[in-house]
Amino acid sequence: MSSDDVEPPKGPQNLTPNGEVVKQIIKKGEGFLKPENGSDVTVHYVGTLEDGTKFDSSRDSGSPFEFQLGMGKVIKGWDVAIPTMLKGEISTITIAPSYAYGDTGMPPSIPPHATLKFEIELLSFRNEKDLTHDGGVLKKVIDESKEWQTPSYETKCQVELVGKLSDGTIFEDRKAEITIGDDQVCIGLEKALESMKRGEKSLVTIRSDYGYGDEGNSDLKIPPKAT
Repeated sequence: MSSDDVEPPKGPQNLTPNGEVVKQIIKKGEGFLKPENGSDVTVHYVGTLEDGTKFDSSRDSGSPFEFQLGMGKVIKGWDVAIPTMLKGEISTITIAPSYAYGDTGMPPSIPPHATLKFEIELLSFRNEKDLTHDGGVLKKVIDESKEWQTPSYETKCQVELVGKLSDGTIFEDRKAEITIGDDQVCIGLEKALESMKRGEKSLVTIRSDYGYGDEGNSDLKIPPKAT
């Protein structure tokens, strides 16, 4: 059965135990994949107060809104609601103050203790972050970090590595100290490390031109042109 054969729920869905975030589907989405923590998400939205007063709208600005999901870039209610959506879905999300701007609000447009309503359309998402903007190094965050700093050139990084070929063959499993820019590992792995925070765990896919290229690596038993 495809998603086109399934009618959206008739009533609202409580996304939190006490109903602080409630979703009502207006238009069902397509497929079955949903965004995850770390996904790059693109949406259109219209935000209103309970009395219908509009305080913000990406549609009015003419530009969709892009952000990284689950990283504290938006209010908590969005990080709860958007992982439940399919591509193309349009839903109304009602968010209590505890999952929005709380006791302080966001003056002058959002008063204290305000319940907010958003009509959100999920336009697109990537569950992998394209670190090189050409698909050469893709990163998917598995366990996020609460730190904010990332390593820079000549930083010494203590890492745990498990390297696999595309068929699942393990070619490397070790703890190591890697200095950024010291050519100890392939350039794709260096780019991935530069994007990571202390304690983060990620799955990184490295294309051969950012890995070991046309020659491979005989010491690691990596064949030519291997991803």
